[in-house]
Amino acid sequence: MMTAETATHTPGPWHKRVTGEEGSANSIRDANGDMVATYQGRWGPALRGWRVDGKWESKFTWEEREAEAEANGNLIARAPSLLAEVESLKAENARLKAQLATT
Repeated sequence: MMTAETATHTPGPWHKRVTGEEGSANSIRDANGDMVATYQGRWGPALRGWRVDGKWESKFTWEEREAEAEANGNLIARAPSLLAEVESLKAENARLKAQLATT
């Protein structure tokens, strides 16, 4: 049985697919075009805010919410390349530690 500890992530590269449709979620797709994840755009419920007396309230403008959602989508899409960089840095760190231990 596959668990979170034994599973591997969907290989990159990933890219954003922005629908631009009101009420729809934008998606992150793999190289084959298969959906990896979704993130909410301007109209999505994941945007930060709250209800007051049945009315939606937020300290952010629509443009700020949309920009934040796009930034979140960019970060999610970059996850495989960021992971590869971290793994490369870990390997380089281990190499340098081993080199230092022998000197």
